[in-house]
Amino acid sequence: MTAPLDRVKTLLQVQGQQRILGSAQGNLTARQVFRGMYAEGFWTMWRGNGVNCLKIFPETAIRYSIFEALNSVRMLSHVGVPRNVEYLLNGGLTGFLVQFVMFPVELVKTRIMTSSGPLSIYPALREIWSEEDALLRKIPKFYRGAGPALFGVVPFAALELGSCKIVTETFCRVMDTRSPGFWSLTLIGLCSQMVAMTATYPFRLVTCQLQASKDRQSQGGYQLLKAVWRREGYRGWYRGYLANAMKAGPATGITWGVFSTAKVQYDCIQKYYYDNYG
Repeated sequence: MTAPLDRVKTLLQVQGQQRILGSAQGNLTARQVFRGMYAEGFWTMWRGNGVNCLKIFPETAIRYSIFEALNSVRMLSHVGVPRNVEYLLNGGLTGFLVQFVMFPVELVKTRIMTSSGPLSIYPALREIWSEEDALLRKIPKFYRGAGPALFGVVPFAALELGSCKIVTETFCRVMDTRSPGFWSLTLIGLCSQMVAMTATYPFRLVTCQLQASKDRQSQGGYQLLKAVWRREGYRGWYRGYLANAMKAGPATGITWGVFSTAKVQYDCIQKYYYDNYG
């Protein structure tokens, strides 16, 4: 249901670096992008949604599994690091690892979303592979834009995952309860996502522009940030922010609510099993 918003966000991010929807303009609004996608064909608003669905399930599973595993080990707590700081650091490490593993899939998704015509997964992979002649340079091509992505995802994941965990545990301690409840958890996840996204959105903008670019001699992340600032000011750094917030905020909130509620239920079932069956 949120796929059209995802494509709008992506197209708004890359405009200025390349033509989108056949327009030479570099300052299309979200409404104009929606109209352009509809003019291409109703179902083009879901372009890239297939690869996004293939990506989101393993990505979410890996993300929360790594985060919870790091929290359960408590390596940093043993050397005197405060628990809340450890949550933030674990969140940052989790974000780095997941981003590194899933980045090629994200690159393919961006290429499909910004394509001027129908493009499926295999042709997109072949297109990226053919952009470099030397074999040793083909694999790094699938990590184009990974620098600003990894640099931005560490504080993003630290704020998002770490804040979710800290606020949830604080709520339980203050209210003397095992779980805040689904809707409270959803609100915690939504607020954490919005704070993290606002703080790191310019890195996502630059990453998307680098992923969509097919130019071998394109600018680096820092040069792109400066170019956007000169052309549009701080507003340019947050192009597509609203569409992304409308999609990612509720999605992250619901995900955190479902995950935390399921985890509490699992712990209860596990405790009941060991108490009764040893």
